[in-house]
Amino acid sequence: MRADRRIGGGSAAQANADYMLGPLLGKQDGQELAMGLDMAKIPNAAKLLPLFQRESIQRAGKTYAMPILWGYDSVMYNRKKIPEDASLMQSRKVLFEDKYAGRVALRDDVHQSIAAASMAMGHKKPFDMDAKELGDEAKYLIAKKKNFRTLWTQFGEAADMLG
Repeated sequence: MRADRRIGGGSAAQANADYMLGPLLGKQDGQELAMGLDMAKIPNAAKLLPLFQRESIQRAGKTYAMPILWGYDSVMYNRKKIPEDASLMQSRKVLFEDKYAGRVALRDDVHQSIAAASMAMGHKKPFDMDAKELGDEAKYLIAKKKNFRTLWTQFGEAADMLG
C-alpha cells in the first residue's frame, strides 16, 4: 500500500515523529514501509541519555527512529516588551492574534508551523489529525499569513529581529 493513502489514519507511538512515522510504520507489525536501523553502524546510540533512549521508536526488536534534535521548537520574545509570566505567554494562540500582526515571525518549517497552528486552534493531538482537521488548519494558516512579519529559517534571524 502506498504511504500517501495511509497518511490520514496512520499514527506512531511517540510525539515528535508522529507526522512521519505513522505512514512509514503502519498500524501494526508487518506494515512497515521502511527498514529498521542497523544499530551496529550507530555505535554512539548507546551513549544517548536514558531520557532520549526512551524516545527511540522500536517495533518487534527493530529500531526505526532515534532522536537527532533537541530543542527544535523555539519561541523567542522580547522580555522588555512582554513579561515572562504574562498570560499571553501561556499559549501558542497569541502568535496568531490579529492585534500582533507585523510584530510576529514564524519559523519557516512546515512541521513546526502546522504544530503551532494546531495548538493555537485547540487540537489535542497536533501530530495526529484527520484530513478535515488538516484542511481546516491549512485554511487557518493561509488566513493568518499576513500577520507574520517574516518566516525565519535561522535562529540568528529571529534573534536579530528582537533588536
